[in-house]
Amino acid sequence: MNNRRFSVEDPTSSSRVRRDVRWHSFLSSVVQHSFFKAFILMIIISNAFIIALEEEYNNTGLFRALVVMLAKAMKRALYMTCLVFFIMFIFAVAGVLYFGEQATGDVEERKR
Repeated sequence: MNNRRFSVEDPTSSSRVRRDVRWHSFLSSVVQHSFFKAFILMIIISNAFIIALEEEYNNTGLFRALVVMLAKAMKRALYMTCLVFFIMFIFAVAGVLYFGEQATGDVEERKR
């Protein structure tokens, strides 16, 4: 049996040799390039935009659909921001109630 193939028993063996070195190096150079990352980001953003536009556009006009879509996105962002601040407030109050104030809280832990 050829010792240069991947070993099932020991995947960390130093005798492992890639059979597709040129293809791997080509794909690595493409995927690690900054243009590739920007391209993928633009694909994701355009996909999200098209999905949102398809949801809102009902023969009412493109401009109206864009305005409604933007308003809904801002509304969701505001709701999420308020939710995050509310959760932070709850954890802050719970922390003060559980551990005490900063100057006088958790005296037993300070003595250790």
